[in-house]
Amino acid sequence: MKGRGVNCQLAPPDSKVAQLSGLAAANPDLCPPPSLIHELLRASKADRTVSAYMAVITRFVTWQQALHCSEGAREGATVVALFLAQEYSRTKGKTEGARAALAWYFDLLGCDANPARAPIATAIAQGAQRRAPPVVHHEKVSEEEMKLIYNSFTGPNLSLIDHRIGTVLSLLFGAFLRVSEVVALRRDDISFEGSRVWLTIRRSKTDQSGKTERRPIARSDGAYCAVTNLEKWTARVPRSDYLFPCLSTAQSTATKPMSADLVRTELRRVLKTCGIARALTPHSFRGGAATLAVEKGVPTRAVMAMGRWQSPGGFAPYVALNAETLAGADNLL
Repeated sequence: MKGRGVNCQLAPPDSKVAQLSGLAAANPDLCPPPSLIHELLRASKADRTVSAYMAVITRFVTWQQALHCSEGAREGATVVALFLAQEYSRTKGKTEGARAALAWYFDLLGCDANPARAPIATAIAQGAQRRAPPVVHHEKVSEEEMKLIYNSFTGPNLSLIDHRIGTVLSLLFGAFLRVSEVVALRRDDISFEGSRVWLTIRRSKTDQSGKTERRPIARSDGAYCAVTNLEKWTARVPRSDYLFPCLSTAQSTATKPMSADLVRTELRRVLKTCGIARALTPHSFRGGAATLAVEKGVPTRAVMAMGRWQSPGGFAPYVALNAETLAGADNLL
């Protein structure tokens, strides 16, 4: 099995992958070509997942071959569990992703009993998860902080650089976007339709099948309307493929987007200018939008749909706990 950027034979000749390929090659009139078999197997996971899995599988195969033990002892759940413990000692992080990669690998090998799903391997992964450092959640931008940013960094009288970062931040907040999604927006990904602007989101962390999604932002009557500001930005932005181009040179303006790292750098300048002392990140705007929506009584299901959260567990850390988001749950009697 050959992964992206990996040139090593990870699947032995007696694997299910090799058997499928061999049978297809021996019966060209009845079966698809082996290349299509490999393409379908790789497509069983998203490209980024396959790349991450292949990195783990390559480390495992190399480690397994170097292990000082009898040939028979290199197989089975014991070796998988030992490798997962080694992964934890190397990273001090969760090993569930490594276990999932090996489970996928052994499924493709055709093992009758997948050693990565054995109780000993599962126990090691669970132990690593319990011992992993706690997740530090991002600060959430507040409504008052967003108004400060709008006042200072939106409007046609600003420099292009200031107007660009102000518009980026307004979309991070108004459309619950990730920074990778906002910098990937192209000019033709936005469509003004009456009281709303629709955004076509082509790149998404949770989009495993590569399908684009559309999300609206409604026009408001107040001074902090993201749609009105976006209209002003599109009216003055230089001709470019991207909605938020790199402005360093004429060529990069035409063909390159603003980078996520530049958004982070510009955000630090925005915070300093606005007198915001908290260490906000681009992700703080997604969490701030989710928190404000829940505070205003928007149903959780609607907030999750707008922000494309797949599960309540993944959504929960984005909402700050306070009297408004608890919605009276702290005062039942």
